[in-house]
Amino acid sequence: MKSPLLRLALTFLICLISNSIYGQFHRISDSLTSPSTSWSGDTAWMNFSSEGLRSAAPSAGSLTWRRPSKAGLGGQWRLEVTMEFNPSSSNFCEFRFLENQGNYYAIQLGGTSSDNLSLLLHTTYKDTVLANFPEYVDHSKPEIALKIERDTAAKFSVFDADSLLFSCTDSTLMRSESLSIYARYTSSRVDKFLFSTLLAEGYDFPDTLGPKILKSDVIDPFTLEIEWDEWCQTAGSTKAFLLKNGAFSDTLTITNHYDQLWHAESSRPLPQGSFDLLLPPAEDAENNLSFGSITSLQIEYPGPQSCWITAVHPFENYGGHFIDLQSELAIADAELTVLEKDGDTKGYSLDIDSGLSRFSALKLPEEGVLIIEKDGIILTLQPYRFNFEPHQEMGDFLLTSDSLTGLWSQFHPEPLSTYTPRWLNVGSLPSQQSTHFYADHQGNSFACFPHSLWSYMSLESSAALQSHFDPLRPYLLPIGIPFPKHLGDTTVQFEPVQWPDTSLIYLSEIHFNPDSLEEFIELYNPQTFPVILQELQLRKSPVTGLTDVDLIDPDVAPFNGREVLFPLILPDQFLAIPAPFSLPSQMTTLELIGPFGKRIDAMTYAPWNDPLYEKHSAERISFSTTGTDSLNWSPHHFIHSNPSEASPNAPNSISHLNLLQPDFNIELLQPNISFDPLNFSPTALLRLRVAAGAELSLSVHTASGRPIAFPMEKQPLSEGLQQVEIRPFDWYGTAPQSGVYLLIVRVQDNTGRQRKILPLSVYNP
Repeated sequence: MKSPLLRLALTFLICLISNSIYGQFHRISDSLTSPSTSWSGDTAWMNFSSEGLRSAAPSAGSLTWRRPSKAGLGGQWRLEVTMEFNPSSSNFCEFRFLENQGNYYAIQLGGTSSDNLSLLLHTTYKDTVLANFPEYVDHSKPEIALKIERDTAAKFSVFDADSLLFSCTDSTLMRSESLSIYARYTSSRVDKFLFSTLLAEGYDFPDTLGPKILKSDVIDPFTLEIEWDEWCQTAGSTKAFLLKNGAFSDTLTITNHYDQLWHAESSRPLPQGSFDLLLPPAEDAENNLSFGSITSLQIEYPGPQSCWITAVHPFENYGGHFIDLQSELAIADAELTVLEKDGDTKGYSLDIDSGLSRFSALKLPEEGVLIIEKDGIILTLQPYRFNFEPHQEMGDFLLTSDSLTGLWSQFHPEPLSTYTPRWLNVGSLPSQQSTHFYADHQGNSFACFPHSLWSYMSLESSAALQSHFDPLRPYLLPIGIPFPKHLGDTTVQFEPVQWPDTSLIYLSEIHFNPDSLEEFIELYNPQTFPVILQELQLRKSPVTGLTDVDLIDPDVAPFNGREVLFPLILPDQFLAIPAPFSLPSQMTTLELIGPFGKRIDAMTYAPWNDPLYEKHSAERISFSTTGTDSLNWSPHHFIHSNPSEASPNAPNSISHLNLLQPDFNIELLQPNISFDPLNFSPTALLRLRVAAGAELSLSVHTASGRPIAFPMEKQPLSEGLQQVEIRPFDWYGTAPQSGVYLLIVRVQDNTGRQRKILPLSVYNP
């Protein structure tokens, strides 16, 4: 071993590339024999002398000394340290480098029972041992001299002086803000770490990476918090999507979308369980983009369906009144409301244990509704009715269930003598999480409940309602049904409902050449109120003897799988409806026709130009651009799950990218490139109109956002209308694989900076 000395050196290796491509060169040269203002952390415990830097902690514990260092790309580190003791799990030290946002690599000397030299990767969630050399510091006074290299391919090599100990490759961390020395010690080792010369040099990392998600947390029943590795903002859309097993579950809105911490908020309590959160495109301060970022999270909080009532015993004798509960969580200070048939209520407070529990300090009617709430949120709402003869008088029976659905029918009588509490499986539940009340122009009233007494309930018609109907304002209607206290006693506020001729309904997706699915038409309602679909018709244009066809059955129509008095498309809902006629496979214009023959929306698709339409639906890219523009439609491409053929009843697969933006004079002519010898069309044409002093930059990405080519960077353009050829051969030197790609167009002119993202489909058989 060499004499006791700590030397830290970072040397940047540049191979076949000019120095100007990389960032600034950084160098640290410090003998560690005198104090420096560059250090931070536990600086009071630093003792400088001619020997070097010695630890001087007052008592057992740990210390950290840190100083700035941006050096990191293709580097070299030298480390010399003397530990005047035999290291252990309680007495060891680490040299940490490539530190950024709490993440770092570390050389750990000791800290294990085998006295290893280890290379560690530390991230927010865990420590990973990348490589180690056993028993390297198993000495009474180890004197250590190391050299650590990391080349431009992210390969680490660790040397004892000039002898190679081990190699490994890891590219997780690609930024550096600091380096540090960490030590842990008992009371007898507080001054036994000796460090001497520090030397570090190298280049900082060029920032070419988009933001990455560090973690995600549940803040409250309506809000998720997402932490990025750097400041970033949403690039267009502010919508995020909650996914369950790859399928759409809920839409959330990003609120503070100019921050390192984003909040994703839902208009209703979040569902419980394991989910993936698909976030909108994020852009950092250097204009690097991340697409299709997904974070997995476990959502747990006292919310809807957090607990369930599994048994009800509404009698004084045979043990008295009680209910049995099952809950995934422990819930303190919950409120139980017992709603009787005549509308009377009784209130109780209870603490719910995790697992199975019984609550008996209450009095129950033989027929009623049990409502458990926490902080104004209904955790469970369970109706029951005990009318079974002769058990009603005997009282030696109770109501139990074998599955949980939130319905009357889940309960059945069971002898008390044979009953034992048991954990039950949750059944299929209605998707609606909040209660809404609607009415149509004929005075029919309608209620959408959460999992409750009735999933969907029709109320009595009201003459007053019929004569005073105004779809633009809510109103109050007396009803004779008891509701939970927070809904009011005798009146309920109805929400406005509109007919499609006074509102916006969009054609969102069509499936005209399915594989395993049926042909369908999908509608989208972007508004804050529901729309009645009863009189909508679909028309093919040009009309060749075909009359307009009702889009739905005017008498019976599906609504979340149920038959209702009148069909609605709810706010922010995507609703797939079976095609009322066979959809053509050639160029077609479809028109959505409302009452009195008014055209609500229209679309034009030309599927023969793109073989990717075979067995894949046509999805609308933007609702701010007309549907009759065939460039506003793209083949379905499900990027966050296994490939699928369509996305019925869910947002379109590329809608979260906000691909088309209004008032930006850019369009992609012939966006469907084909290398099929029978339909050879290897070039697309980008057409744009720019102001004076314009510069054009182009980048090509996969549908998931990974960059694959940069065809143009700050290319000067003349003022006015310009045309630029897009040639995929230029990306690779060969034809790329079939698929949907993203062409990102950036223009800087005297009017400012603008960006547009365009889909480009490639067919290569």
